[in-house]
Order: sequence, then structure tokens, then C-alpha cells
Amino acid sequence: MAVVYHQGGFPPPDLNWPDLFPLIGPANSVRALDWFFCRPIFVATEYVGRSDIPESTAKRILRLVRDNGLLREIRPSSGRRPAVLAFPELLNICEGRAAF
Repeated sequence: MAVVYHQGGFPPPDLNWPDLFPLIGPANSVRALDWFFCRPIFVATEYVGRSDIPESTAKRILRLVRDNGLLREIRPSSGRRPAVLAFPELLNICEGRAAF
């Protein structure tokens, strides 16, 4: 079960969130952002399976957001073990310091 960090207003005022919209696109941006904000540390397969976004689109979103540096891979995938990803900018805001 994922820990839910963000309980305040959406989005946090310190976050540079407009960078996400051009990458994700209008059709699934709300669902993807909701997932990233509620679960700033997550397993990639959990996002693909539970985000209510079609699988191929969810994989594309993860790849685009990770390649553009908005998500960081904490643990790379290995064999059958999925990658663990983090949203460092949001975690830094939540922690009040540079945690990532």
C-alpha cells in the first residue's frame, strides 16, 4: 500500500508543474498527475496497472517523464523485479529539504 503524502491544495505552490503538461498531453494529464502527486514513490508496474490509463499510454508517459528528468529511478528494473520511481521535486517540497 502506497503512502499518501500530498494532502494540501493542488498543486503545491513551490512545484514547477507546468513542465508536466506538454509531456503527458491533455487526454491523461489529470490522471497521471493525480497518481504522481498522491504517490511520489511508486513501482512502475503499479502505475501502469492502477492508474486508469491504457497500458501502452501509461508506459509512454512513464518513459517521457523519466527521460525528461521529472521522475527519478530509485531502483532499476531487474529481471522480474519492476523499477521503483520517485517524483523528487515533490518529495523535496514535502521534506522541506533537498532529499533527492
